[in-house]
Amino acid sequence: MKAGVGTPWVPVPDYQPYVATGDFNSDGVPDFAVAVIDASKRSDYFTLLIFNGSRNARTWTLAFMKSGLALKHQALFYGAPRPKPYRLIVGRFESEAAILVPSGRTYKFR
Repeated sequence: MKAGVGTPWVPVPDYQPYVATGDFNSDGVPDFAVAVIDASKRSDYFTLLIFNGSRNARTWTLAFMKSGLALKHQALFYGAPRPKPYRLIVGRFESEAAILVPSGRTYKFR
């Protein structure tokens, strides 16, 4: 991701695998997702958090939290070159992955 592999996969020099930003719920306001680690666990130690932005742009609301995930060697993806409407994707590079779709004020895995 940081180096790219040609069209349509252009370089994203500041890519971070466990952070994604974008308008996940299509309300015109940027949202963000982050996978954090619970160091007290030995396996399935990731928690995925998704925060919806507000029109105020200074506040964020926790919209989704899922703990006990095995996300080692996986990443969060959002945006081009995937087709619109863009969705937050969680999974390994070049694989079938879990798609998170908006569902009311939260998200569901599809």
